[in-house]
Amino acid sequence: MLKHVTSVCKSAFFHIHNIRRIENYLSRENRQSLVHAFITSRLDYCDSLLYGILKEQTAKLQRVENAAARLVMDIGKYSHITPSLHVLHWLQIHGRIHFQILLLAFKVIHGRPSAYLSSLVSVKSKSFIRSNCSTLLDPPKGKMLVAYV
Repeated sequence: MLKHVTSVCKSAFFHIHNIRRIENYLSRENRQSLVHAFITSRLDYCDSLLYGILKEQTAKLQRVENAAARLVMDIGKYSHITPSLHVLHWLQIHGRIHFQILLLAFKVIHGRPSAYLSSLVSVKSKSFIRSNCSTLLDPPKGKMLVAYV
């Protein structure tokens, strides 16, 4: 995943640099639209596959998101970024990854998955041994690759 993370960071910083060159001519809403189109869409692409990657790789993606937030909010390089992320309603990278996984699980449980997900994952029938208010997923059949972190 190192190659993917490096590629995403490189292209995102390229777009941040280009948007920063014309930021004087753009309103905050326009900057935010450009950042969503060119940067956050790249950060969110296949981010559920990034679950369990090294913290150094997650930190690279977080630096991209922080730079994008600084661009949108027009704040300095050394200003604290967390309040800006709250104002923009952006999750940090590890939160984005967890959200994407939870969203996929929600879709499977509530019967709205895409065709490939419905063939891979199924909802376990309710068991009366434990609390019957919980919903569990059956593990996929077949061999699974184990990622070592």
